[in-house]
Amino acid sequence: MQHPRDRCGCPQRDRHYHRAPDQKSKLRAESNEIHRSAKTGTYEIKVTDERDTLIASCTALCYRKKEKLPFLEKSGTGGQEG
Repeated sequence: MQHPRDRCGCPQRDRHYHRAPDQKSKLRAESNEIHRSAKTGTYEIKVTDERDTLIASCTALCYRKKEKLPFLEKSGTGGQEG
């Protein structure tokens, strides 16, 4: 599990927009960590609508830093530490 206070910079992204959602659609984004090392991580992100239709997808290679994300501390999001 990715540490919630890690900051990622993404030097490489592969984005694809497959279709436009309906105007009133509710969209959901999900990510999957494909690989993680001490300095990099690779992630697959998918955006779907409420009918589970694929709207967009992205594969990202990120450089991981050990800096705190201020918005995670304020909102209390980001999962559990450890």
